[in-house]
Amino acid sequence: MSGGGRDILVAMNAEPSTLRARARGTLPAAAAVSLEQSGSVVLPGPFSGERFDEVSDAYDAAVASAASTDVRMGTTSTRVQDFVHRGPAFDPLYVYPPLLDAALRVVDRDFKLSSFGARTLHAGPAVLDIHVDVERDSSAWPLLGFILMIDPFRPDNGATRFVSGSHRWAASPSQARLQDHAAQLVSRCGPAGSVLVFNGSTWHGQGINDSGEPRRSLQGAFIPRAWRGAIDFSQRMTPQTRERLGGVAHAVLALPDVSHRLSPDGVQSRWRDEGGGAADPAGERWLRRRAGADSPAHGAVRGNSSA
Repeated sequence: MSGGGRDILVAMNAEPSTLRARARGTLPAAAAVSLEQSGSVVLPGPFSGERFDEVSDAYDAAVASAASTDVRMGTTSTRVQDFVHRGPAFDPLYVYPPLLDAALRVVDRDFKLSSFGARTLHAGPAVLDIHVDVERDSSAWPLLGFILMIDPFRPDNGATRFVSGSHRWAASPSQARLQDHAAQLVSRCGPAGSVLVFNGSTWHGQGINDSGEPRRSLQGAFIPRAWRGAIDFSQRMTPQTRERLGGVAHAVLALPDVSHRLSPDGVQSRWRDEGGGAADPAGERWLRRRAGADSPAHGAVRGNSSA
C-alpha cells in the first residue's frame, strides 16, 4: 500500500478530536489559493492504479444493485444516493485529508457530510446550465462540493464548468441572463481518479456531453454540522457500516459520539441528563439530537444538483 493510502487509513481510524489537526495544512498551498480566488480546484484523488480500478468496478456494481427508492433518473443524468452504505471502497474519499482541509477553509471547523452519491451524465444535448448549490445570502450557506471523476472529465463529455470568482458575487444566477455569462464558463477537467473541489456558491453547471458515452462521477457536499443534511446518515446507519468506520468517519458523518459505546440504559440516562424528559424506549430522540437531526431546520441542503 502507498504511503498516501496508509495515511488515509490512519485518518479513518483516528479519534474525532484529531480530525482538524490531521486535515489542516494538507491542501497544497496553490490549491488553497485557487479554491479561495476562483472558487474551484482539481486535486489528485486518494486512489491510484489498481485501487482506483476496484473503485470504478465497485461504482458500477453499486449503481446496478441499488434499490429503486435510492435511484433518481432525470433527463440528463441518473443519480444513486448514499454511497456511505455501499461498501468500504468509497470510504477513503470523504475522509481524504486535503478534502477535509478544504472543508475547514470553506465551511469552517464544525462540518459534516450532507450528501454522497453517484451521478452518471447521459450522452446527448442539454440546455445551458448555470446555478449555485447554495446562495451566498441563504440560511443554508456555506457549502463545499466535491466530485470524484470515475471517468475523465473533458470538454467533450460535459466536464463541469465554472465562472471563476463568482462565489464572491452578490448577484445570483437565478436573477441573471445566463447567455450573458456563457462565455465565462471554464471546464474543470482531469483524469479519472481526480477530485474536483468547489465552493458551493460558485456559479457552475454541467457541460454538454457530446462524447456518445455516459460520464460517471461520485459527488458529495459538506455543510455546517448543526444544519440538516440532504441525507441523515445516522438514521440509515447499519451495524455493518458502523463497525468498519473509524473515529474521523464518525465525526465527518456526524454520528452520535457514544451511540456505539453506551448500552440502551446508558443512552436513556444521557437523554434524561440532557433534558429529554420521559424515557425514550430506543433512545432515538437523544441520538437524533446528538446527530443534529433535531436541530432547527434550514431546509434540506442540496448537493451538486447538476455538475
